[in-house]
Amino acid sequence: MKKLVLLLFVIPLLAHSQTYLLGPQPFDSDILMHGTTGNTSAWFAPDYSSPIAFIASGGNPGGNVGYSASFNNFWGNFLRLPQVNCVGNDTVLLTVDMSNSYGASSPNDWIRFYLWDQGSSAYRNDVVSIKINGVESMVDFGVNGKGFRFNVARNWVHVEVKFNIAPVTNKSNILFYIEPNCYYNNSNTFYAYFDNIGIVTSSVYVSVPENQEVNITAYPNPANQWVNVQCPANRAIQRIELFDINGRLVLEKMLDGSREYRFSTQELSEGRYNLRLQFCDHQYSQRSLIISH
Repeated sequence: MKKLVLLLFVIPLLAHSQTYLLGPQPFDSDILMHGTTGNTSAWFAPDYSSPIAFIASGGNPGGNVGYSASFNNFWGNFLRLPQVNCVGNDTVLLTVDMSNSYGASSPNDWIRFYLWDQGSSAYRNDVVSIKINGVESMVDFGVNGKGFRFNVARNWVHVEVKFNIAPVTNKSNILFYIEPNCYYNNSNTFYAYFDNIGIVTSSVYVSVPENQEVNITAYPNPANQWVNVQCPANRAIQRIELFDINGRLVLEKMLDGSREYRFSTQELSEGRYNLRLQFCDHQYSQRSLIISH
């Protein structure tokens, strides 16, 4: 089978463009500050209850931060990100890879996301969307803000939390919070782990010439049943995403530093797609892919 190296297309395509304002933080070392208060320029987790803490292995990949115990030791705590300058944006995304516990007798454990507006000295719950692996999953908890329930066990899913920051009076130093909560006063195990946390400008689709991208190999193209993806020796793939012509995410896969991956196209409709790769060095590449059954 002949491999097609996708290099010099002159027709621009719709690409998924993001600019990181903070991170993504891989937690390859212990950078958390603990105490009753912490410097707003640091990653901070208070030490009341048992704190969210650094874990050297088991992340996505490498280290991560989180907690595993029960309500008796942990009723609710938070992780606060360093202050972020969001000037010039009305919406931003908090992105995080995370794992969480689930038990049939504990379906209401949950997590919420919020921010601190230092200009008005107020917490804000201006979350408008929460997507887990591209699927809308937001739950409105009323006065407690917005997040989602631990209604299923999750293992390193990708979460995107969209904030409306238009009402924020001081966008130059916003503090974002991640707060998992154990709902039950029992001895059931409760855990939440976080990795690769970042703040990015909201996703937009812009025209990007393909010949400006890292060379990747994807074959066959057009694809019928399978697509094989390979990247250069100096790159390692962290995430693969596939978007349809309308910009909808139709496939997402987290990888652990692989140089190649194979995925099925049998459940996808015929047409043109945008294949997007995120590498472990946080660089991106996107290519046009045609599916024809």
